[in-house]
Amino acid sequence: MQATIMRGLPQSGRIARGITHQTIGANCVLSFTGKQGGSSTLVDYSVQGNNGTIVGATWKRLPSGLWYLDFDGEDDFIATSESIGSLTAWTIETWFYCSDVTGDRCIYSESKTDAATQVILVRLNTTTGVVFARVRDDVGDTWFNTGTTNVADSIWHLIHVVRDGNDFAVYYDGSPTAEISGTQADVGTSTFDKWTWGAEYQGIATPRSDFKGKMVLQRIYTSALSAAVRAKNYNQEGYFFGV
Repeated sequence: MQATIMRGLPQSGRIARGITHQTIGANCVLSFTGKQGGSSTLVDYSVQGNNGTIVGATWKRLPSGLWYLDFDGEDDFIATSESIGSLTAWTIETWFYCSDVTGDRCIYSESKTDAATQVILVRLNTTTGVVFARVRDDVGDTWFNTGTTNVADSIWHLIHVVRDGNDFAVYYDGSPTAEISGTQADVGTSTFDKWTWGAEYQGIATPRSDFKGKMVLQRIYTSALSAAVRAKNYNQEGYFFGV
């Protein structure tokens, strides 16, 4: 059943003072909304119940009424239990705001504690504010690429990292044009055990928590979202962020 639209936003998925976001579909296996949890648990509103654990990050509120998590760039992150490395199609989605790239700023990582590797890594690079994306298979072969657009510019952005078979791409702000694209035959699945927003383990017992900024509406899908859906999500939710 189609959701009713109000001020560009669907009625289903209510999160704060009448503010709503997109309907959560069956292909969504992790959905952190902008609803304040008031504890260290970040509730997953997908059918999977993959609740996250908030470490250090603090709740703050936008003028629109949406709650987000603020990361200090030192020891804040979100630990989750949803892995997508074994899937042949997926999408990672989040809104983020960053103005500080004095060091690399990790957005999302699937990694392991006993080796200096990540199976999936999405981060903002030092000084330039462009996105660096990496995927790795079990034998160590790696695809990685770096974008050209500075998105650490004190503006809220929506990022989509998409796998469709052997094709990988990164998109910004509902654009149909990929900022980064490439191919990788496989993605590692056998030994990676840490899934984090705002940090990466990369062979250390405790995560390197280095995202400094704001993040909200983190979602993971078990499909490659189409250009039309990515644009719809951006247009429907941009109201929250003044974009």
